[in-house]
Amino acid sequence: MDLPDPIALPPAARRFLEVTGRYAVIATLGADGSAHQAVIWYAIDEQGLLVNSRVGRRWPTDMLRDPRVSLIVDASDAKTGRESFVAVQARAVPVATGEQAMADILMLGRRYGQPRNVWEGQERITFRLEPLAVKVYGEAAG
Repeated sequence: MDLPDPIALPPAARRFLEVTGRYAVIATLGADGSAHQAVIWYAIDEQGLLVNSRVGRRWPTDMLRDPRVSLIVDASDAKTGRESFVAVQARAVPVATGEQAMADILMLGRRYGQPRNVWEGQERITFRLEPLAVKVYGEAAG
């Protein structure tokens, strides 16, 4: 499957995504073409976003079969009418299993306030989401 070359996250998107405690919603494509969404943790690295899951869940299984994903992080506030989000179209590339994937989920756990290893004994996989297109909207753009 030919996908465009990855792009760098724009600085405004990077600043927005680096704020601790924001969750992402990832959308993957099922084998039958149906969309599947999940709320996930993420971290930023030099080449995109890192995400990690237990092997066997639907969304990482989908990404191993079809690397096209969409991810959105929304910090809009309905009470104030303030809209702010970053949407990323990306290619999912598996980058770690085994010990490194376990280290990655421990890092994500600390980022999201889970300092204990509740993943002991799980088979984990880490993906890098390489951005192909990025939309920065509202206050996230400033």
